[in-house]
Amino acid sequence: MVQSKKNVNWSELCPELVQCVFELLSFTYLKRGRSVCSSWRTALRGCVPKGNQIPWLILLPQNDNNNENNNTSCVLFVPEDRDKTYKTRDLGAYFVKSSCVATYGSWLLMLDTLWNLYIINPLTGERIDLPTTDYAQYDQNLVACLWIDDISKDYLVACVMGYPVFTKKGNHSWRRISSRYGEGRYKQMVYEPTSQQLYVRRYYNYPVKVWSFSGDDPQQVSEDNYPPVEYAFWDFLSKDKELYLKEEEFYVREYVDSRLHIAVSTVSGQVLKVVNVLQKSKRWLFRVYMMHPVELNWEVVDSLGDEALILDMGITVVAEDIPGIKKNSIYFSGLDNGRTNPDHIFVFDLTTHEIEPLPQCVFSSVRFSDARWFFPGRSVCSSWRTALRGCLPKRTQIPWLILFPQNDNNNNNTSCVLFVPEDRDKTYKTRDLGADFVRSSCVATYGSWLLMLNTLWNLNILNPLTGERIDLPTTNYARDPPGTYYDIKPRDFVACLWVDDTSKDYLVVCDMHYPVFTKKGNHYWRRVSEVVGCIQMVYEHKSQNLYVNRYYNPIQVWSFSRDDPQQIFEDYPPTRHIHFGIFSLEESVDRRVYIAISTVSGQVLKVVNMLQNSKRRLFLLYKMHPVDLT
Repeated sequence: MVQSKKNVNWSELCPELVQCVFELLSFTYLKRGRSVCSSWRTALRGCVPKGNQIPWLILLPQNDNNNENNNTSCVLFVPEDRDKTYKTRDLGAYFVKSSCVATYGSWLLMLDTLWNLYIINPLTGERIDLPTTDYAQYDQNLVACLWIDDISKDYLVACVMGYPVFTKKGNHSWRRISSRYGEGRYKQMVYEPTSQQLYVRRYYNYPVKVWSFSGDDPQQVSEDNYPPVEYAFWDFLSKDKELYLKEEEFYVREYVDSRLHIAVSTVSGQVLKVVNVLQKSKRWLFRVYMMHPVELNWEVVDSLGDEALILDMGITVVAEDIPGIKKNSIYFSGLDNGRTNPDHIFVFDLTTHEIEPLPQCVFSSVRFSDARWFFPGRSVCSSWRTALRGCLPKRTQIPWLILFPQNDNNNNNTSCVLFVPEDRDKTYKTRDLGADFVRSSCVATYGSWLLMLNTLWNLNILNPLTGERIDLPTTNYARDPPGTYYDIKPRDFVACLWVDDTSKDYLVVCDMHYPVFTKKGNHYWRRVSEVVGCIQMVYEHKSQNLYVNRYYNPIQVWSFSRDDPQQIFEDYPPTRHIHFGIFSLEESVDRRVYIAISTVSGQVLKVVNMLQNSKRRLFLLYKMHPVDLT
């Protein structure tokens, strides 16, 4: 029996279902959906596509006598629809009289005429008033940054009111970040929510300051990581001496204006320095710099790879294979607040060094007082979900514990278990790492990387979070017959590891009867020295020094700053001599001696631990006396 088809009234769909569907589609489809019927228009009012992966441009209405139509709406340009612009809801006269000082996601941080701040979403009309300020107008351009969670509405606002101050959800006042008034003149703030760190650029000769907001009170992080963000015009000139002089003369003659910026990559966590220059011919120059991991200075980089830089927000985002956003490009909207020159709003292609102007319809639609690139739906952006799959925050400040699967006949598990101290009641699993991994032994770690020794005594480097693997040169190291000096177990294999997450440069040092090493580009192992009896190795990558702990012999130190390692000195005394004054030897079950390097001071430490019959563990920590060398 054939049933007759019933007429479906699409306007009677559940409003929540309509919202869920259209939040997954682009802004263009959302606009079309609102025109279907009145019930859909009601359901989609204030709806923002959560899957948005491209930056939009927002033009703020002008507040003067030329605002002929009393316009209180913003104009939106969505790169997917190049020949169209859209208007937001009516945001009121109060909004028009305010200035935008920062953006995050769909939200704007606004400064009113009384120098009080509030947060507003121009797409939904939601508004959050911040605590009032006693701030008198120190500078026309307020330095500030914003972070807000779209769902919980948790927020953090930091700005400079003579001093750096902040407020967040639940606070009824502004709190000082630093009590040092006007130190170095604060020029820019960028907040990176994954690491919960605030980066503050100061005037010229001052290093970038970094504060961690992972606790209730902000804590300053070391300034040694980021040197001053200075402008170097010679980076735009040829390295050839003759061409340099000609280009320098032309550069000075054509120079109009320039700006410095910092930005943080949301993919790698690296801090970037960005310089832009405007010339009289209306030509724009841009240079992007990245921090050298060892020398700690700014180095010019030719490409952002698969990322795009949103300079207004001070971040880079993934841009590979996403229609509407150009990878290896800079989204730029002018030199300062109050950006009203259409010639200064464009996308700069770092590959061709050419600008891509916006369609004329964008600027002919309204007289505007400011322009900003922003990222609606960014906090739940699908491109970030894809980019962060299997990714570890590179700036994590806490150690994780990794548990390896057991290699026996009763276990088919080939994943590791992760314990993250922030989530005390949870554990996480890595991807499937294969049977070869289970049969191997971990002999050293660095960052997210493991140095693995397989059953044939060959080594490889593996990232259990991403699955990346680097095979090392094969070894001629065979285990000696049982009972000989070198008859060791894999767990006693002495080695150390360093890997750069971005370039994948690496250094591996291990004891194969004598210390040997290999690094990226090498196809074999090279000797460090003829010394035998290594019990521990520690590599400190900032100084590029290798510290070798030996049986009853002084610690050896080798510099790897050149192609061939150079021995430095042996003034560190042996580590095996232990003062047992506080230890009860009758209770002792086992003892171990280690060396460690402070990443803050560079000092070498000796660590002694002892296990007692009562299962009590004792630890002693030593550092070297600078004069007595004990």
